[in-house]
Amino acid sequence: MPVKLIYDCSLRPSAQKAVTQMHPEFPGIIIVQSDGEMDEPLTELIVSSMLSSLGTKAQHVSALFFLPVTYSIPSRWAMFNAFSVSNPKAAHVPEEVQAFQDLSDSLLKHKMPTPGGIKSNTVHLGNECTSIVNILV
Repeated sequence: MPVKLIYDCSLRPSAQKAVTQMHPEFPGIIIVQSDGEMDEPLTELIVSSMLSSLGTKAQHVSALFFLPVTYSIPSRWAMFNAFSVSNPKAAHVPEEVQAFQDLSDSLLKHKMPTPGGIKSNTVHLGNECTSIVNILV
């Protein structure tokens, strides 16, 4: 499974670059890791509109996973809990992609404490850098 890592300080250009680097004939998942706090509904709106606007150029991308950097002092915590955004125009719905199922089972079910509480995903720090990894399934 080819994996590419992109490190950039702006989500939209990085995600668009990741989409173009993935093989268009196979379903893929993009993983984004951020050390900042992310607003899940706002991120979902931005990413799904970006993927929709790319149309057939992004139909091979089934979903994006957003993962927090976790810290362990004084106990395990993160700025936000992991979440995923599905591509509304994907050729393969995420639930059909085995990698999506595996990642969902291992990453999305476990919640951890965040600064605003266990369900907080409400503030977006606009200048944090993000790591983006492409996973071709």
